[in-house]
Amino acid sequence: MVLTGEGADELLAGYPKYLAEPSVRRYQHVVPAWAHRAFVDPILSRAPGFGDRLRTLSRAMGEHDPWRRGALWFASLSPEEAMRLTGKTTSASGNGNDEGMQAAGVRALQLADQRHWLPDNLLERGDRMMMAGSVEGRMPFMDTELAELAARMPASLMTGHPRG
Repeated sequence: MVLTGEGADELLAGYPKYLAEPSVRRYQHVVPAWAHRAFVDPILSRAPGFGDRLRTLSRAMGEHDPWRRGALWFASLSPEEAMRLTGKTTSASGNGNDEGMQAAGVRALQLADQRHWLPDNLLERGDRMMMAGSVEGRMPFMDTELAELAARMPASLMTGHPRG
């Protein structure tokens, strides 16, 4: 039997996209969309080295709708494929202020991952691999009480970004 960490990143905002989300919102308040499209995106789209990651970041920085931006973090998928994966076609609504939208963005990403990416991909794949090797797996981060506790935690606590 083995213990796995599946679900930890989705519950506790451990992926880089969760950490980037509040910064992306601040960036969007400073850099107009036209300037991003005209200057920033072309530069980052051609960057060598970490090109794929920079292209993904640039696409996310240019998208103002948190649900569509969440879909764009799936770099290997087109935005349309990713939107189908996350099950969203409309925007999440925040409370109108920057802090609320930052939290809504992180929560929207987590919710999409918890509802779709985790059960439809990670958990199923992990289960199949363990069964193929006759290994019994336990996923302690899938505990419902832990998930409820994580859902009550402020997004700023998980991402390390201060509020406001």
